[in-house]
Amino acid sequence: AGINTAEDAPGYEKIIIKPTPDSRLDWLGASLETRHGLVSSKWTKQENDFWRYDIVTPSETTIVIDSKTYEVKPGTYTFYSKL
Repeated sequence: AGINTAEDAPGYEKIIIKPTPDSRLDWLGASLETRHGLVSSKWTKQENDFWRYDIVTPSETTIVIDSKTYEVKPGTYTFYSKL
């Protein structure tokens, strides 16, 4: 699911999420309870050759989807990319 802590911010104070979907699977998800709250990352194969990414983060997070980087605040996010 691609959940990692930033090297300069241990304890998941700042999070990096870089999922790597695998076309052999229809979905994959993981969650982790940190001292800041729950982090979760899930990707699912969609119709029309798209991936859907559902991400929840309690901390500032860098999300990398299909080589595009997003800097986000705590919250819930949905992204899409081509298969």
